[in-house]
Amino acid sequence: QPAKDFITVRGDLLVERQVHVYVYTSTGVLIQDEMVRVEDNSFTLVTTAWERGVYLTRIKSGNHTLTARMVKY
Repeated sequence: QPAKDFITVRGDLLVERQVHVYVYTSTGVLIQDEMVRVEDNSFTLVTTAWERGVYLTRIKSGNHTLTARMVKY
């Protein structure tokens, strides 16, 4: 990290076939809300439409909620 065109998220808690992903700007505006397919405990977010900046990503996988800070340059 930081990312330019895409971000790959990996984690042992990504055990579901699909996870719900929410991406927020640093000011709290929701810019992405979608179900994403998980393969081999990872998935990729395309960031080409995002402006430069810091984003907060919330991932819901089963009973787990993960939060990550991402930077787009």
